[in-house]
Amino acid sequence: MEYVTLLALLGLIGFIVWDKTKAKIEDVNLKQEFEDKYREKMTDLEVSLKKAESERDELSGKGKEMFVHLTSLKEKSQTLDEKLQETAKKLTRFESEEEARTKEFSKKVTDLEEARKALEDEKVRIRREDIERMEDEERERDRIWNEHENACLSAMKEVCQKPELGFAFYGNTTLPDSFDGGLKPDFLVEFLGQYIIFDAKMSRSASLQNYLNDQVKKTVKKIKGSKNEEEIYNTVFFIVPTIEFDNLKKTHFYEEGYSFFALPIEAFEAILSSFKRVMNYDLAESFDPKERENIVNLIATYDQHISRQNAINLLTTVEGLKVMHQKGTLSNDIRGDIETTKKKMRVENLKPNDLKRFIQNPEEQIKQIKGLVEPKEPEVATEDLVNVQSSLLD
Repeated sequence: MEYVTLLALLGLIGFIVWDKTKAKIEDVNLKQEFEDKYREKMTDLEVSLKKAESERDELSGKGKEMFVHLTSLKEKSQTLDEKLQETAKKLTRFESEEEARTKEFSKKVTDLEEARKALEDEKVRIRREDIERMEDEERERDRIWNEHENACLSAMKEVCQKPELGFAFYGNTTLPDSFDGGLKPDFLVEFLGQYIIFDAKMSRSASLQNYLNDQVKKTVKKIKGSKNEEEIYNTVFFIVPTIEFDNLKKTHFYEEGYSFFALPIEAFEAILSSFKRVMNYDLAESFDPKERENIVNLIATYDQHISRQNAINLLTTVEGLKVMHQKGTLSNDIRGDIETTKKKMRVENLKPNDLKRFIQNPEEQIKQIKGLVEPKEPEVATEDLVNVQSSLLD
C-alpha cells in the first residue's frame, strides 16, 4: 500500500513537471526526448512498482505467516501463562504444605525428643524401682529366712518335747560333744543311736527347686567329709516354707546313698510320730508276754475292723451304683434334667478341721453320732440306723 502511494506521488510530480515543462519547451525533439525519458522513467517506476508489489505480496505472505505464528505464540503464551499460574499456585500450595510439614516434622522431632527423654527418665525410674524392689525382696527374703529358721527351730523343739514323743534334740549351737564342728545342721534328733538331720531351707534366689538340688549335693559332701558320717541317719529332711512347698515339682532326692525329703514344718510332727512308732516296734522285744499279746490283739482288732469297714464301704458303693443305674428307667427328658441339675450342684468338701478333730479324737465321733440320733429333729431317723445295723449284721 505504501508503494502504491509512493508511485501515485511520483506520477503526480511527474505530471506537474511535465505540464510545466511542456509549456516552455518549444522544440519537439526536446519534448520527444522528455517523453521518452518520462516513459523510460515510468517503465522503471512500473518495474519498481511490480517489484514493490511482489515484495509487498511476499511481505504480506510472510506477515500472514508471522501473524499465524504470532497467534500461535500468543495461544502458547496464554497456555504457558495458565500453566505458569497453575504451577505458581501448586508451588505456593507445595511451599505452604512443605512449611506445614516442616513445622509438623519439627514438632514431631521435638515430641520424639521429649518422648525419648521421658522414656529414658522412665527407664531410670524403672531401674531404680527394680533395684529398690530387688533390695526390698532381698530384705524380705532375709526376714522370711530368719523368721522361717527361727520358727522351724522353735516348732521342732516344741514337738520334740511333747510327752507322747519325747525325742532328744540338738541345735546348731548345742551339738553333741563328739560332733564334728565342720558339720553344723540346724537341728538334730536322736534316733536309735543315730542323728536325723532337719535343716531349714529357703532359697534367697528365685528358684527354690534349683537351690534344693544344689543343697543336696553340698550336704552329702559335708556328711561324707565329716568324722561323724556313721552317726548320721541316711535320711535327711529339708524344712521349706509352707507357702513354697506346693510349688516344688520334686520333693524327694537321692544322692550317694542318702535320701532327702523336702517338707513343710506342719509335717514335722507326723515324721517324728512315725519314727516314734519305729522305736516302739524296736523296743517290743523288751515287752513281757502279756504286753506282746495285748499289742498283737490290738493290731489284729484294728486290722479286722479296717478290713470290715472297707468291705462295708465297698458293698454300699456297689449298692449306690445300682441305685444310680435305676435312673435309666426314666425318660430321656427327665434324665437330661437330672444331669443338668447335678452339674449345677456344688460338691461339698470335707472341712479339714472337722476331719482332723474326728481323726484325733474318737470321742468326738461318738458325740457326733449321738447328736444324729438324739436331737429333737434328727437328720437321720432312728429306724434308718436300725435298718442299717440290721443289714450289716445279716
